[in-house]
Amino acid sequence: MQVRVVSEATIRELVSPADAVAAIRHALAQLARGEAIMPEPSEMDLTEARGDMHVKGAYLKGAPYFSYKAASGFYDNPAEFNDGCVASLRIPPFVTT
Repeated sequence: MQVRVVSEATIRELVSPADAVAAIRHALAQLARGEAIMPEPSEMDLTEARGDMHVKGAYLKGAPYFSYKAASGFYDNPAEFNDGCVASLRIPPFVTT
């Protein structure tokens, strides 16, 4: 498996706001119909480091992949690092050999 890193600028070039809203609307409709698996987020409050992190995931039934996102923020870091780390994975759920 190859890991591809995509910048925010590239995402903004490839996905219009209208397309993003349509995809979110579709996913929320599937969730409302019980067609999504979305466990509660896992969170860690890292008080000693004035930070936090969380992991979230979801699978839309019938989709060819599921997705997980991990994000963190450490609020005493210099301004250029205040966004923390965000990693999102799109993983094929079914592997056949």
